[in-house]
Amino acid sequence: MLFLFAPYHQCPITIELVIVIVILGILSVVAAPAYVNLRSQALETGLKASLSTIRSSVSLQHSHSLAMGSDVYPVLDGTIFEEGIVPADPYSNSVAVVTSNVSPLKGSRGGITVGGWIYNQDTGEARANHEDYDEY
Repeated sequence: MLFLFAPYHQCPITIELVIVIVILGILSVVAAPAYVNLRSQALETGLKASLSTIRSSVSLQHSHSLAMGSDVYPVLDGTIFEEGIVPADPYSNSVAVVTSNVSPLKGSRGGITVGGWIYNQDTGEARANHEDYDEY
């Protein structure tokens, strides 16, 4: 007897499902590019932060060596960092350091696989070893 008084329309009809699917499709088209843009901005910010950490550590170690009477830049390895490792490049998750005698210029990656860092121990310059972000 209860079924006699039940409403005729108890489950969604096809047009309602189509409308919901269309709305979800529109939302995904709008949200996906925003997510990709946020991800690339986060990676770039991480790259800048890691590079800043490297440059600060090199500068502190160089200041310490000047105070001790020698003008020597440190070897860029884990010994100058509190964690014991070089900060990772967020794009490749690489901690590799290419040491060079020439200044790491923009567009110059030393012929080494992209990822990690380029470091000139004579001048203390450090740059990202990444084809799109080597100006940092």
